Amino acid sequence: MTRIGRVLFCAALFVPTTAYPQSQPSGIAPSAAGKSLSVSSTSSCVAMTQQNTTFVIWNVGSVAAYFNMNGATATTGNPQLPSGGAITVNAAPGATLCAITASSTTTLQITQGLGFPAIAISPAGAPMQQTGGTVGLVAGSANIGNVGGTSNVTPTDCSGTITAGGTAQNAHAASSTLRGAILKNIDTSEVLWFSITGTAAAGALGSYPLAPGAATTFAGAESFATPLGLGYNTALSVVAATTAHKFSCTRW
Repeated sequence: MTRIGRVLFCAALFVPTTAYPQSQPSGIAPSAAGKSLSVSSTSSCVAMTQQNTTFVIWNVGSVAAYFNMNGATATTGNPQLPSGGAITVNAAPGATLCAITASSTTTLQITQGLGFPAIAISPAGAPMQQTGGTVGLVAGSANIGNVGGTSNVTPTDCSGTITAGGTAQNAHAASSTLRGAILKNIDTSEVLWFSITGTAAAGALGSYPLAPGAATTFAGAESFATPLGLGYNTALSVVAATTAHKFSCTRW
């Protein structure tokens, strides 16, 4: 090694390094004793420990609770935490949890600490589990972000054919009890148009086309399924150019 090389090598040994912060793991690291809140049809509250900003609340009783984290009196208009359910939330340091039931009593158990969890709700009957200082949802059974739809709703067939080509008809009527529907174009010759906000019409605003599939295989046939969260209580209007155009439909 040359003299210049030795100088550069030695200088490199003394170059200060910058310490970069490590990203914190998702979840919550408990940093204070847990809290408990007895909940009845009259609003009750419990204050969290001052330094904590992340809270896991689970309902260990047999009736739903309604809660808020702003210290105000809870009402049944607040978010609901079902029996056996749990939620992870972030709130201001030392927040006050208030809760109420519509009737009867239940108990909320709270783990408090620090962390950066996404808001997550566990399904009823599967409370949060704590292992190694972090709290997470039960593996394989959790709904993240409360996106689960209504379960065990009996499906009803609404399939049919176009009664008069070019004239819209309803595959099913509007109903306040509707939760969703699936519609598929099973004709192999032409587009099926549909609308959930008015009367379907070919090429019109608010109407959507479903392409036909190939003969025999039905490859490329398009379908529509209502997404979770959609307030679906309207009629499903359909139209095609030809009488007897077939479509498959299931509602629930």
